[in-house]
Amino acid sequence: MAHTLYENHCTLTRGELAAELRHIADRLDAGTDLTYGIGNSEITVPVPRQVHRELEIDSAVDGDLSLDFAFHWAPTRRK
Repeated sequence: MAHTLYENHCTLTRGELAAELRHIADRLDAGTDLTYGIGNSEITVPVPRQVHRELEIDSAVDGDLSLDFAFHWAPTRRK
């Protein structure tokens, strides 16, 4: 059973979405951990060199589209 460590839902412009994805890509390229949240609710996500990626595109009856990315990996030990 999964335990949610952080969750965030918001409405973004295309530009804001691109900036958020670019920020994630830049951190991954730099080998830097991802961080989310503020203060006591901040979480750091160490991402290994290799991950499993899932991509799903759905169309709802009402015409709404969704593009879901999921990335999975086993936890790694830090030295």
